[in-house]
Amino acid sequence: MKAYFISGLGADERIFQHVKLPENFEIIYLTWINPLKDESLESYTKRLSQKISLNEDFILIGLSFGGMLAVEMNKFLSPKLTVLISSAVNKNELPSWALFLGRLGIANLISEKMYHTSSTFTDNFLGIKSKEDKALQKEMLQNASIDFFRWSISRIVHWDNQFVPENLLRIHGTKDKIIPFKKDKKMIAVKGGTHFMTFNRAREINKILNEKLSSFESI
Repeated sequence: MKAYFISGLGADERIFQHVKLPENFEIIYLTWINPLKDESLESYTKRLSQKISLNEDFILIGLSFGGMLAVEMNKFLSPKLTVLISSAVNKNELPSWALFLGRLGIANLISEKMYHTSSTFTDNFLGIKSKEDKALQKEMLQNASIDFFRWSISRIVHWDNQFVPENLLRIHGTKDKIIPFKKDKKMIAVKGGTHFMTFNRAREINKILNEKLSSFESI
């Protein structure tokens, strides 16, 4: 079975490099595509989903903003399971301060140099600690598009989703500062995990994924 991974904003498939699934799953990364001018989130999600083969069963695994897109894909696709890591299922789970700043257009005030440069503040906010964490973040930021960042922030702050996928598994760090942890019956907590835990706490995430996916037919 194919497992389609969608990374977070400002990240790419390298954030998943330590994530391992059971042998019967084939990992495929859905890489970001450039949005069209004034494109809606719905339109973008449908274009991105064209990379998904509908000839066989599949699951979706979305990180942060990628998880939001995975939720949107459930409105017109039928994955056997959707896994959200460090993500939100609706705007009520997003911090009010972030939505406020987003509506003020703060993203448009960030220069390209600022966007491509990490700092102690952003490292702390993301939960980046080790040299390996910092090196990966630096590499991903160098390749990230500020235009895509600005477009995404605008779509996130106006995201008005109320739909919840039927077959849903949620994994979230209790120390996440980007999307704060909120206890939910479908959520598995990673104690002390941050927004960067897909990379620096992959062993725990792998344990959860392997336990859930090994009994996949019963989910």
